Amino acid sequence: MIPVTPGWRRATRLATIPKDALFRLCICAILALFVFLAVNTPLTIMVWQAYDDALFVRIAQSLAGGRWLGHFDELTLAKGPGYPVFLAANYWSGLPITLTQAIFHIVAAAAMAFIAFRSSGSRAWAMLLMALLLFHPKVLELGRIMRDGVYMSQSVLLLALYAYVIFYAENAERRRLALATGLLLGWFWLTREEGIWMLPSLLVLLVFGFARSQPDRGGKALALKSTLLVAAAFTVTLVSFSTLNLAVYGKFVGVDFKEQNFQAAVSVMESVQHQDPVPFVAVPHAVRKKLYEASPSFATLEPYLDPEGHESPWAAGGCLFRPTACGDISNGFYLWAVREAAGKLGHYETPAAASAFYARVTNELETACEDGRLECKPDHMPMVPPLTDTQVEWIPKSIGELLQAIIRPGEYPGFSREGVFGDDAAFASTLAFLNEPVHLPKQDVPNVKLEASGWYLSRRAGDEWFKLSASDKLRPSIPATLTRMESPDLAVSHDTPSASRQRFRLSVDCIAECRLDFTGSDGTTTQVRVEENQDALSGQYFQIGSSALLAFDNLGQVQRLPATSFDRRVRLAERVRKASYSLFNYALPPLIFLGALAFVVTCTLSFIRKSVTVALAIACASWVAVASRSAILVLVDISSFPAIHTPYLLPVYAMVLVASIFSLIAVQQQLFRRPDRQQVPMDSGGRHAAGT
Repeated sequence: MIPVTPGWRRATRLATIPKDALFRLCICAILALFVFLAVNTPLTIMVWQAYDDALFVRIAQSLAGGRWLGHFDELTLAKGPGYPVFLAANYWSGLPITLTQAIFHIVAAAAMAFIAFRSSGSRAWAMLLMALLLFHPKVLELGRIMRDGVYMSQSVLLLALYAYVIFYAENAERRRLALATGLLLGWFWLTREEGIWMLPSLLVLLVFGFARSQPDRGGKALALKSTLLVAAAFTVTLVSFSTLNLAVYGKFVGVDFKEQNFQAAVSVMESVQHQDPVPFVAVPHAVRKKLYEASPSFATLEPYLDPEGHESPWAAGGCLFRPTACGDISNGFYLWAVREAAGKLGHYETPAAASAFYARVTNELETACEDGRLECKPDHMPMVPPLTDTQVEWIPKSIGELLQAIIRPGEYPGFSREGVFGDDAAFASTLAFLNEPVHLPKQDVPNVKLEASGWYLSRRAGDEWFKLSASDKLRPSIPATLTRMESPDLAVSHDTPSASRQRFRLSVDCIAECRLDFTGSDGTTTQVRVEENQDALSGQYFQIGSSALLAFDNLGQVQRLPATSFDRRVRLAERVRKASYSLFNYALPPLIFLGALAFVVTCTLSFIRKSVTVALAIACASWVAVASRSAILVLVDISSFPAIHTPYLLPVYAMVLVASIFSLIAVQQQLFRRPDRQQVPMDSGGRHAAGT
């Protein structure tokens, strides 16, 4: 007889829970855990990132205030407003941005999990896919105010919605969802500029929709009509954006990185040949010199791009990533440098003025190419810098890094605190606009207060005094309070009547460490420090030059504010996230391998048996998405700047999971001849053709 223990009773009660209730309980637990992790992962707020974080917040604040995209400059239309629209909506919701992004990602994951359930009839597959999409460790790694925070969710939701429209939706529902899919595609397109990578996957779903349709039931016509509705809503979204720009800024234009004259100007610049091509520098200094001579309009940018006697201020950026670009402007920064220079000259007062400027540059350079002043080679890929042999040889390395990043998430990176600094007012404004999410504290806030007193005496002159300057870990110059005081004791003890005011008291607030530079009348400087891990001055007596002595009464009073520590929820979330890296490092390689193998087997069996399932369709579309997105990233990586990084890879991570799970569902259906859960195709009226 089995003994009745408390554990046995609990197991018995669990076994009696209906499957529906157990499934809902598991889903609720998954969602609750993900939300907990998301809202307790501190956000990194970089108000100094004028081209990313701060730009998105700036535009979002204008949208939320009813001012469209705000004042126009070289950055206003440089990137699409997709993410600022999300930020503005989040502001009005009153929810912390981390919670809103978590909810949106849940919606996307749930939509794809629902498609998995409809295609397989298995709640287990659906729940597994949803858990993988939510808890992939890279999902919460970004931790910044960047568009990539929603881009992955957009791509997953877009694929799920279009799949539902093609394979499952009926009648009016089909039309409504097709319009919603088109609007989502438009939003997706306006979030990042390279949205074209998603189109092949949507085309794959349409082809599979045709393949599954019965010719006499009008299924192909329905799929085509739905796709046309998607295209119509997509077009309306983009046209509306350009129309609003026309109304506000005076020109019918979208994202002006794609503006015709700007792209033409960049294309002709990059087409100019040079005897010694520099890898990752398509328009090196030697070429720019030729461009200045050939184009009077472009020559006006020379003081900003190549200031006389100084290295270009844009040169340092590319050197961090591509050693061959050191001392010059690399491909990843050149376009931004040109735009900034044009903006400083006033060419970005309006979109029309900017377009006219680039048109003049293009005409002048093309004329120089035609009359032989410049040697030019046609640029067959606009906005893609020409590749040198060195860059082409980089392709295997780039692909290897990509595969490694996909298969293994790597180690938990921890929190990046170093970038959290900048203007206090901007930081406070951004934090309030994001509805006060959990965030990393500013690192440029003074946390050390030094107070000290002492005296200074020189043998040359009793009343000689010194100069004091202060700095710390982050700031090259900080204010210090120095008070000169009476010193009758020194005048008597050193028999120097003029040394009657040689005592001092000083106070300074520092970040991490204090550096005090005392400069005597002869120009000699002595530095006195309070190190980052010390709570006292580095000494009590210091020689300044050959004739002066600086003395402190003691080693000073150093008060350190306690380091900011997060509460238990943040620390618990960090431990869970750290564990997820280890788990996925073990789980992902076999999952991806089995998914890829299952896809090959399924394709083979489907060809032999001439049977196509929805699961195979979505698996194929997802693998195509992985390939197209990866191809773009490799191209950017070998031509411009490092692109094999988490923000750009997020859609790839999600699509690999979707592709692997749907491949396993598809092979299960083929090997065990389980029926596709989708009912037979619809007739021309949008009804299921049979079996209903």
